Amino acid sequence: MKKVGIVTVHAAHNYGSCLQAYALQKEIARLGYDCEIINLRLPIQKEIYEVFTKRKNVKYILKNIYTLFFICKDRKEKHEKFEKFITQEMRLSKEINSFEEFEKAADEYDCVITGSDQIWSKGIEEFTDAYLLPDVKGVKISYAVSCGEKISDDFTDEEIDFIKNIDHISVRDSETARFVKEKTGRDATLVVDPTMFFDKEQYAEMCGDERLIKEKYIYLYTLGNSGELLDIANRLSKKTGLPVYISNVSGTHYMFGTKKALAAGPKEFLNHIRFAEYVVTSSFHGTVFSIIFEKQFWVFKAEKDERKRELLEQVGLSDRSIEAEDCEKKFEQVITSERYGQAMAKIASGRERSVGFLTEALAQ
Repeated sequence: MKKVGIVTVHAAHNYGSCLQAYALQKEIARLGYDCEIINLRLPIQKEIYEVFTKRKNVKYILKNIYTLFFICKDRKEKHEKFEKFITQEMRLSKEINSFEEFEKAADEYDCVITGSDQIWSKGIEEFTDAYLLPDVKGVKISYAVSCGEKISDDFTDEEIDFIKNIDHISVRDSETARFVKEKTGRDATLVVDPTMFFDKEQYAEMCGDERLIKEKYIYLYTLGNSGELLDIANRLSKKTGLPVYISNVSGTHYMFGTKKALAAGPKEFLNHIRFAEYVVTSSFHGTVFSIIFEKQFWVFKAEKDERKRELLEQVGLSDRSIEAEDCEKKFEQVITSERYGQAMAKIASGRERSVGFLTEALAQ
Protein backbone atom coordinates (compact mmCIF):
# COMPACT_ATOMS: atom_id res chain seq x y z
CA MET A 1 0.00 0.00 0.00
CA LYS A 2 1.34 3.42 -0.96
CA LYS A 3 2.38 5.52 2.03
CA VAL A 4 1.25 9.17 2.02
CA GLY A 5 2.44 11.95 4.32
CA ILE A 6 0.72 15.30 4.84
CA VAL A 7 2.58 18.41 5.95
CA THR A 8 0.37 21.29 7.09
CA VAL A 9 -0.45 23.49 10.10
CA HIS A 10 -2.25 20.61 11.81
CA ALA A 11 -1.05 21.50 15.34
CA ALA A 12 -2.07 25.15 15.35
CA HIS A 13 -4.66 25.78 18.05
CA ASN A 14 -6.92 27.22 15.40
CA TYR A 15 -10.21 25.50 14.62
CA GLY A 16 -9.99 25.68 10.85
CA SER A 17 -6.34 24.63 10.65
CA CYS A 18 -6.92 21.65 12.90
CA LEU A 19 -10.11 20.46 11.22
CA GLN A 20 -8.82 20.80 7.66
CA ALA A 21 -5.84 18.57 8.49
CA TYR A 22 -8.11 16.02 10.13
CA ALA A 23 -10.51 15.99 7.15
CA LEU A 24 -7.78 15.68 4.50
CA GLN A 25 -6.16 12.75 6.28
CA LYS A 26 -9.51 10.98 6.63
CA GLU A 27 -10.31 11.44 2.95
CA ILE A 28 -6.96 10.09 1.77
CA ALA A 29 -7.35 7.08 4.06
CA ARG A 30 -10.85 6.57 2.63
CA LEU A 31 -9.30 6.46 -0.84
CA GLY A 32 -7.28 3.45 0.30
CA TYR A 33 -3.88 4.88 1.22
CA ASP A 34 -1.71 4.46 4.30
CA CYS A 35 -1.78 8.09 5.37
CA GLU A 36 -0.33 9.98 8.31
CA ILE A 37 0.38 13.59 9.13
CA ILE A 38 4.06 14.46 9.30
CA ASN A 39 4.13 15.82 12.84
CA LEU A 40 6.18 18.95 12.17
CA ARG A 41 5.84 21.22 15.20
CA LEU A 42 8.25 24.11 15.02
CA PRO A 43 9.24 25.81 18.29
CA ILE A 44 7.62 29.07 17.12
CA GLN A 45 4.29 27.31 16.67
CA LYS A 46 4.37 25.84 20.17
CA GLU A 47 5.23 29.26 21.56
CA ILE A 48 2.32 30.96 19.79
CA TYR A 49 -0.26 28.70 21.41
CA GLU A 50 1.14 28.40 24.92
CA VAL A 51 -1.26 29.44 27.67
CA PHE A 52 1.30 32.04 28.78
CA THR A 53 3.60 33.42 26.11
CA LYS A 54 7.31 33.92 26.76
CA ARG A 55 7.41 37.00 24.52
CA LYS A 56 8.50 40.12 26.35
CA ASN A 57 7.00 43.16 24.61
CA VAL A 58 4.19 45.16 26.24
CA LYS A 59 1.43 43.61 24.14
CA TYR A 60 2.23 40.08 25.27
CA ILE A 61 2.90 41.05 28.88
CA LEU A 62 -0.59 42.57 29.03
CA LYS A 63 -1.99 39.45 27.35
CA ASN A 64 -0.41 37.26 30.05
CA ILE A 65 -1.83 39.50 32.80
CA TYR A 66 -5.31 39.29 31.26
CA THR A 67 -5.03 35.50 30.94
CA LEU A 68 -3.85 35.13 34.54
CA PHE A 69 -6.67 37.15 36.11
CA PHE A 70 -9.62 36.48 33.81
CA ILE A 71 -9.36 33.39 31.58
CA CYS A 72 -6.55 31.19 32.87
CA LYS A 73 -8.76 28.14 33.55
CA ASP A 74 -10.49 28.45 30.17
CA ARG A 75 -7.22 28.87 28.29
CA LYS A 76 -5.75 25.79 29.95
CA GLU A 77 -8.85 23.73 29.15
CA LYS A 78 -8.81 24.93 25.54
CA HIS A 79 -5.13 24.03 25.21
CA GLU A 80 -5.78 20.55 26.60
CA LYS A 81 -8.73 19.96 24.26
CA PHE A 82 -6.71 20.96 21.20
CA GLU A 83 -3.81 18.71 22.19
CA LYS A 84 -6.20 15.83 22.86
CA PHE A 85 -7.82 16.29 19.43
CA ILE A 86 -4.47 16.50 17.65
CA THR A 87 -2.97 13.44 19.34
CA GLN A 88 -6.07 11.23 19.50
CA GLU A 89 -8.03 12.09 16.35
CA MET A 90 -5.13 12.40 13.90
CA ARG A 91 -2.67 9.73 12.87
CA LEU A 92 0.73 11.34 13.42
CA SER A 93 4.33 10.49 12.68
CA LYS A 94 6.87 10.94 15.43
CA GLU A 95 7.26 14.60 16.35
CA ILE A 96 9.87 16.58 14.44
CA ASN A 97 10.88 20.15 15.23
CA SER A 98 12.93 21.53 12.34
CA PHE A 99 13.07 21.83 8.56
CA GLU A 100 16.13 19.57 8.51
CA GLU A 101 14.24 16.83 10.35
CA PHE A 102 11.37 17.22 7.90
CA GLU A 103 13.66 16.60 4.93
CA LYS A 104 14.75 13.28 6.44
CA ALA A 105 11.24 12.27 7.48
CA ALA A 106 9.80 13.01 4.02
CA ASP A 107 11.96 10.25 2.51
CA GLU A 108 9.78 7.66 4.26
CA TYR A 109 6.77 8.40 2.03
CA ASP A 110 5.87 7.46 -1.53
CA CYS A 111 3.95 10.70 -1.77
CA VAL A 112 3.94 13.92 0.27
CA ILE A 113 1.03 16.38 0.24
CA THR A 114 1.34 19.98 1.34
CA GLY A 115 -1.90 21.62 2.42
CA SER A 116 -4.48 22.78 3.01
CA ASP A 117 -4.95 26.27 4.54
CA GLN A 118 -2.79 29.41 4.37
CA ILE A 119 0.51 27.57 4.37
CA TRP A 120 1.88 29.56 1.44
CA SER A 121 1.31 32.83 3.28
CA LYS A 122 4.47 34.55 4.44
CA GLY A 123 2.21 36.33 6.93
CA ILE A 124 1.88 33.31 9.22
CA GLU A 125 4.56 33.00 11.85
CA GLU A 126 4.80 29.23 11.34
CA PHE A 127 5.78 29.55 7.66
CA THR A 128 8.54 27.18 6.64
CA ASP A 129 9.93 26.04 3.30
CA ALA A 130 8.81 22.55 4.28
CA TYR A 131 5.36 23.60 2.98
CA LEU A 132 6.93 24.00 -0.49
CA LEU A 133 8.23 20.38 -0.52
CA PRO A 134 11.87 20.97 -1.54
CA ASP A 135 14.01 17.86 -2.09
CA VAL A 136 11.11 15.48 -1.48
CA LYS A 137 11.89 12.27 -3.39
CA GLY A 138 8.35 10.93 -3.73
CA VAL A 139 5.41 12.34 -5.66
CA LYS A 140 4.75 15.93 -4.56
CA ILE A 141 1.20 17.29 -4.34
CA SER A 142 -0.26 20.55 -3.09
CA TYR A 143 -3.88 20.30 -1.99
CA ALA A 144 -6.04 23.42 -1.55
CA VAL A 145 -3.15 25.61 -0.44
CA SER A 146 -3.69 29.34 -0.07
CA CYS A 147 -1.45 32.38 0.05
CA GLY A 148 -3.91 34.00 2.43
CA GLU A 149 -5.64 37.35 2.31
CA LYS A 150 -2.64 39.23 0.96
CA ILE A 151 -0.19 37.55 -1.37
CA SER A 152 3.40 38.26 -0.41
CA ASP A 153 6.14 39.45 -2.73
CA ASP A 154 8.74 37.95 -0.39
CA PHE A 155 9.06 34.56 -2.09
CA THR A 156 12.64 34.03 -3.22
CA ASP A 157 13.56 32.65 -6.63
CA GLU A 158 14.55 29.44 -4.89
CA GLU A 159 11.15 29.12 -3.23
CA ILE A 160 9.38 29.73 -6.55
CA ASP A 161 11.48 26.91 -8.01
CA PHE A 162 10.28 24.64 -5.19
CA ILE A 163 6.67 25.35 -6.24
CA LYS A 164 7.51 24.78 -9.91
CA ASN A 165 8.78 21.31 -9.06
CA ILE A 166 5.60 20.14 -7.32
CA ASP A 167 4.11 17.40 -9.49
CA HIS A 168 0.43 18.23 -8.97
CA ILE A 169 -0.68 21.69 -7.86
CA SER A 170 -4.12 22.51 -6.52
CA VAL A 171 -5.15 25.64 -4.64
CA ARG A 172 -8.12 26.87 -2.61
CA ASP A 173 -8.75 30.24 -4.26
CA SER A 174 -8.31 32.12 -7.53
CA GLU A 175 -5.81 34.61 -6.08
CA THR A 176 -3.43 31.79 -5.22
CA ALA A 177 -4.01 30.26 -8.67
CA ARG A 178 -3.04 33.59 -10.24
CA PHE A 179 0.06 33.72 -8.04
CA VAL A 180 1.12 30.25 -9.20
CA LYS A 181 0.50 31.09 -12.85
CA GLU A 182 2.36 34.40 -12.66
CA LYS A 183 5.37 33.04 -10.79
CA THR A 184 5.72 29.56 -12.32
CA GLY A 185 3.83 29.63 -15.61
CA ARG A 186 1.79 26.62 -14.44
CA ASP A 187 -1.95 26.22 -14.10
CA ALA A 188 -3.28 25.24 -10.67
CA THR A 189 -6.46 23.27 -10.15
CA LEU A 190 -9.10 24.93 -7.96
CA VAL A 191 -10.40 22.50 -5.32
CA VAL A 192 -12.56 22.70 -2.21
CA ASP A 193 -11.17 23.06 1.29
CA PRO A 194 -10.79 19.61 2.94
CA THR A 195 -13.37 20.50 5.59
CA MET A 196 -15.95 20.31 2.79
CA PHE A 197 -15.28 16.60 2.27
CA PHE A 198 -17.58 15.94 5.23
CA ASP A 199 -21.30 16.68 5.41
CA LYS A 200 -23.52 17.97 8.20
CA GLU A 201 -24.28 14.50 9.55
CA GLN A 202 -20.60 13.56 9.87
CA TYR A 203 -19.75 16.77 11.74
CA ALA A 204 -22.84 16.39 13.91
CA GLU A 205 -21.58 12.97 14.94
CA MET A 206 -18.21 14.48 15.82
CA CYS A 207 -19.59 17.24 18.02
CA GLY A 208 -22.43 15.36 19.70
CA ASP A 209 -26.18 15.83 19.97
CA GLU A 210 -26.11 17.64 23.31
CA ARG A 211 -25.83 21.40 23.02
CA LEU A 212 -23.02 22.79 25.16
CA ILE A 213 -24.58 26.25 25.44
CA LYS A 214 -28.01 25.58 26.91
CA GLU A 215 -29.77 28.84 25.98
CA LYS A 216 -30.47 30.14 22.48
CA TYR A 217 -27.64 32.37 21.25
CA ILE A 218 -25.75 34.19 18.53
CA TYR A 219 -22.28 32.78 17.91
CA LEU A 220 -19.61 35.34 17.04
CA TYR A 221 -16.43 33.86 15.63
CA THR A 222 -13.52 36.04 14.56
CA LEU A 223 -9.74 35.74 14.55
CA GLY A 224 -9.25 39.46 14.21
CA ASN A 225 -10.08 42.50 16.29
CA SER A 226 -12.94 44.59 14.94
CA GLY A 227 -15.21 46.88 16.88
CA GLU A 228 -17.42 47.11 13.79
CA LEU A 229 -17.96 43.34 13.74
CA LEU A 230 -18.81 43.32 17.43
CA ASP A 231 -21.24 46.17 16.83
CA ILE A 232 -22.99 44.10 14.14
CA ALA A 233 -23.33 41.14 16.51
CA ASN A 234 -24.67 43.41 19.26
CA ARG A 235 -27.21 44.94 16.90
CA LEU A 236 -28.40 41.45 15.99
CA SER A 237 -28.59 40.69 19.71
CA LYS A 238 -30.75 43.76 20.29
CA LYS A 239 -33.03 42.79 17.41
CA THR A 240 -33.46 39.15 18.46
CA GLY A 241 -33.09 39.37 22.23
CA LEU A 242 -30.40 36.66 22.14
CA PRO A 243 -26.99 36.86 23.86
CA VAL A 244 -23.73 36.89 21.90
CA TYR A 245 -21.28 34.08 22.69
CA ILE A 246 -17.62 34.05 21.67
CA SER A 247 -14.85 31.43 21.80
CA ASN A 248 -11.96 33.79 21.02
CA VAL A 249 -11.06 37.01 22.84
CA SER A 250 -9.60 39.13 20.05
CA GLY A 251 -9.39 42.48 21.85
CA THR A 252 -10.23 44.20 25.09
CA HIS A 253 -13.62 45.42 23.87
CA TYR A 254 -14.67 41.79 23.35
CA MET A 255 -14.33 41.32 27.12
CA PHE A 256 -17.56 43.19 27.75
CA GLY A 257 -21.07 42.69 26.44
CA THR A 258 -20.53 39.12 25.30
CA LYS A 259 -20.81 35.72 26.96
CA LYS A 260 -17.77 33.47 26.91
CA ALA A 261 -17.39 29.89 25.70
CA LEU A 262 -13.60 30.02 25.70
CA ALA A 263 -12.77 26.47 26.79
CA ALA A 264 -13.55 25.18 23.31
CA GLY A 265 -11.49 22.73 21.29
CA PRO A 266 -12.36 21.71 17.70
CA LYS A 267 -15.33 19.54 18.68
CA GLU A 268 -16.76 22.21 20.97
CA PHE A 269 -16.36 24.79 18.20
CA LEU A 270 -18.43 22.60 15.86
CA ASN A 271 -21.04 22.18 18.57
CA HIS A 272 -21.29 25.95 19.08
CA ILE A 273 -21.92 26.53 15.39
CA ARG A 274 -24.30 23.58 15.05
CA PHE A 275 -26.66 24.80 17.79
CA ALA A 276 -26.42 28.56 17.23
CA GLU A 277 -29.52 30.42 16.09
CA TYR A 278 -27.29 32.81 14.14
CA VAL A 279 -23.59 33.00 13.30
CA VAL A 280 -21.64 36.19 12.68
CA THR A 281 -18.07 35.61 11.52
CA SER A 282 -15.06 37.07 9.74
CA SER A 283 -13.37 33.67 9.33
CA PHE A 284 -13.08 31.52 6.21
CA HIS A 285 -13.69 28.33 8.15
CA GLY A 286 -16.36 30.00 10.25
CA THR A 287 -18.09 30.58 6.92
CA VAL A 288 -17.53 26.98 5.77
CA PHE A 289 -19.07 25.44 8.87
CA SER A 290 -21.96 27.91 8.91
CA ILE A 291 -22.80 26.72 5.40
CA ILE A 292 -22.36 23.04 6.20
CA PHE A 293 -24.65 23.30 9.24
CA GLU A 294 -27.10 25.41 7.18
CA LYS A 295 -27.19 28.31 9.63
CA GLN A 296 -28.55 31.80 9.29
CA PHE A 297 -25.19 33.56 9.10
CA TRP A 298 -23.37 36.67 7.97
CA VAL A 299 -19.73 37.16 6.97
CA PHE A 300 -18.00 40.42 7.78
CA LYS A 301 -16.90 42.30 4.64
CA ALA A 302 -16.64 39.11 2.58
CA GLU A 303 -16.79 41.13 -0.62
CA LYS A 304 -13.40 42.66 0.26
CA ASP A 305 -11.67 39.31 0.90
CA GLU A 306 -11.14 37.18 -2.21
CA ARG A 307 -11.20 33.87 -0.33
CA LYS A 308 -14.51 34.40 1.46
CA ARG A 309 -16.09 36.24 -1.47
CA GLU A 310 -15.25 33.37 -3.79
CA LEU A 311 -16.51 30.73 -1.34
CA LEU A 312 -19.88 32.46 -0.98
CA GLU A 313 -20.12 32.95 -4.73
CA GLN A 314 -19.41 29.26 -5.37
CA VAL A 315 -22.37 28.16 -3.22
CA GLY A 316 -24.74 30.93 -4.33
CA LEU A 317 -24.77 32.83 -1.02
CA SER A 318 -22.98 36.05 -1.93
CA ASP A 319 -25.62 38.11 -0.14
CA ARG A 320 -24.31 36.92 3.25
CA SER A 321 -21.54 39.52 3.21
CA ILE A 322 -22.31 42.22 5.77
CA GLU A 323 -21.08 45.61 6.94
CA ALA A 324 -22.31 47.85 9.74
CA GLU A 325 -24.05 50.33 7.44
CA ASP A 326 -26.28 47.68 5.84
CA CYS A 327 -26.68 45.22 8.70
CA GLU A 328 -30.30 46.05 9.59
CA LYS A 329 -31.37 45.32 6.02
CA LYS A 330 -29.23 42.19 5.89
CA PHE A 331 -30.78 40.84 9.08
CA GLU A 332 -34.10 40.59 7.24
CA GLN A 333 -32.67 38.29 4.57
CA VAL A 334 -33.25 34.62 5.41
CA ILE A 335 -31.55 31.66 3.73
CA THR A 336 -34.38 29.35 2.69
CA SER A 337 -34.16 25.56 2.67
CA GLU A 338 -34.38 25.71 -1.13
CA ARG A 339 -31.29 27.91 -1.33
CA TYR A 340 -29.44 25.58 1.01
CA GLY A 341 -30.44 22.64 -1.15
CA GLN A 342 -28.84 24.40 -4.11
CA ALA A 343 -25.74 25.24 -2.04
CA MET A 344 -25.30 21.61 -0.95
CA ALA A 345 -25.58 20.45 -4.57
CA LYS A 346 -22.78 22.86 -5.53
CA ILE A 347 -20.63 21.66 -2.63
CA ALA A 348 -21.20 18.06 -3.72
CA SER A 349 -20.10 18.94 -7.24
CA GLY A 350 -16.96 20.68 -5.95
CA ARG A 351 -16.22 17.76 -3.65
CA GLU A 352 -16.48 15.29 -6.54
CA ARG A 353 -14.13 17.37 -8.68
CA SER A 354 -11.64 17.71 -5.83
CA VAL A 355 -11.64 14.01 -4.99
CA GLY A 356 -11.00 13.41 -8.68
CA PHE A 357 -7.88 15.59 -8.48
CA LEU A 358 -6.62 13.70 -5.44
CA THR A 359 -7.40 10.31 -6.94
CA GLU A 360 -5.46 11.06 -10.13
CA ALA A 361 -2.50 12.68 -8.36
CA LEU A 362 -2.13 9.91 -5.78
CA ALA A 363 -2.29 7.21 -8.45
CA GLN A 364 0.90 8.48 -10.15
